[in-house]
Amino acid sequence: MYGSQLWNITSLKVRMVYTQWRKADRQVLSVSYMTNCDLLPLIAYNMPLESILDCKYISFYKFIATSANKFVSYTAKSKIFDYTSTLSKNMAHLMHKYELDIYEIVSLSKYKVKDHSYYK
Repeated sequence: MYGSQLWNITSLKVRMVYTQWRKADRQVLSVSYMTNCDLLPLIAYNMPLESILDCKYISFYKFIATSANKFVSYTAKSKIFDYTSTLSKNMAHLMHKYELDIYEIVSLSKYKVKDHSYYK
């Protein structure tokens, strides 16, 4: 989802997007509305939208924190401690959710990020 890195992933509106996505998934897959949301990724052979967006956000932070552009890298690393920024709120949420610290996030490979978010 283009631009999803700018969303506050803890907001109620984003949670509503997840709910609507699961409802649409059920319709597309022609399964009952009573189907448990944990089964939808298994039926559809894909990751839940929440995990997809978590991976995108972690990859986004990793990209800007390790950028060759020193200004971008500095801004990313300093904004992580600015608790009024969306970046800081999202990263604090993801670090708590996946039990990682910021240094582990930066060192994870793309595939490890997917594994970590999907199997957590």
